[in-house]
Amino acid sequence: MNIIATRCRRLSNYAVVALILAAAPLAAQMWPPQYAATRAQQAWLSYAEVHNVFDRVSVSYLVGEFDVRRTSTSVARPSILPSRGVGALYTGSSGQGLDVELARELRTNSFRYSTGDTLRFHRAVTMRVPCIDAGGSSSDNGSAAPSGADQARLVEDARLALFYVPYDSAITDTMRVQIVLVDAQSNAVLAVLDSLFIGPTAGSRIYEPRGTEPLRMNRSVQLPTAYAQRDVCLAILPHRNGPSTHGLGLSFTTSHYTRSALREYASVSEYTAERTEELRVVERGYVQALIDHYDRILAEEGCVRYLETSIAIDDPELRLSFAKRYHDDVKYDANGMLEYRMRQCGVAAKTSMELPVVGPAEVTVRGASTSLERNVDVRLHAPLIQATLAIYEATTGKLVLEMPVCRNGMREDSLPIRLPSSGAYIARLSDVLGQLVRIQFAVHR
Repeated sequence: MNIIATRCRRLSNYAVVALILAAAPLAAQMWPPQYAATRAQQAWLSYAEVHNVFDRVSVSYLVGEFDVRRTSTSVARPSILPSRGVGALYTGSSGQGLDVELARELRTNSFRYSTGDTLRFHRAVTMRVPCIDAGGSSSDNGSAAPSGADQARLVEDARLALFYVPYDSAITDTMRVQIVLVDAQSNAVLAVLDSLFIGPTAGSRIYEPRGTEPLRMNRSVQLPTAYAQRDVCLAILPHRNGPSTHGLGLSFTTSHYTRSALREYASVSEYTAERTEELRVVERGYVQALIDHYDRILAEEGCVRYLETSIAIDDPELRLSFAKRYHDDVKYDANGMLEYRMRQCGVAAKTSMELPVVGPAEVTVRGASTSLERNVDVRLHAPLIQATLAIYEATTGKLVLEMPVCRNGMREDSLPIRLPSSGAYIARLSDVLGQLVRIQFAVHR
């Protein structure tokens, strides 16, 4: 999408409801793009988003891209890996203060750093107003036009238009989110690295975030010298205080390139309706990162049998050219879907595999169909992040067993399982980015 700030048709000029991308004049505040060609890279580019939803507006806090830097070099990339995968939704507590339920999901893997290292990350607060309500109502909240005091503030700092909501008392709770450094063994909080809060504003419809550099999305902070060379991790601590009973929510999303390369707070006048060339530059960089990765695989194995991640190339010609580089019989079908055949390893083009490997993993269930005892063989074609095998009852969806597989860099694993009774079952292999393999089998007794 090339639109930078999305507005509903009935919104006033000040009621911007969603911030998507930032414009070119902010290049100095943004960072060079990094890309996700591998599954591990895409796991790092997963973002946590805390939601605070009210009747007429929703507030979200998104955070990710944690990168420990030593001068200009990345030395660690702690990631938040959701326990139920990127597609899961998490419901928080309706109580006050720290939301312990969500905090359990918002913790990175452990790492160490040295004196002088810095932590770089991306975080953003976004307001969204449903289009159907965006014009306000003269019967309850008055017109959507800002008051004189709000207009003066918007003139003083035009970025505040991103936080203007055309309703009185639209936000009743205060949401505060902290990024803290935690001792990996004791779980003690060692230092607060970042803090933002957003809540009710008396007499104003501008719900401006406050805290540490509140109007910066891309931040770099010095890591405290006192805890260098110690096993630590990062924790995101969401708090909520107020009369609403809605509570907080949490979701995760992934990206194929760093959002910090294109996003930063800016005034509406700095946005442009078309950013075609800037987006093309990022997309060309993404395609080159893919080519660099898959060309190495092609040189080592003689073919590319699977793609580790979904491929997000908007330009149809660029997408077609990339597919033809590694596959045969590439074309678009009548519905605009790309079709191709996997090329057989070690042979010239136009010699395709009849039964290609179509994903980064395979799962096979072995054993007699009348036996409750089976063996599940797992074979990975690409490194996965926290791979898990789960067995469900096919009819009820009840989870029968769940276990980690292929730990410590293993590419193959064989797991003996015992099922509780005869019937139909589903075996599902997944990692934090989602389901990889799903097979169904049955026990007949």
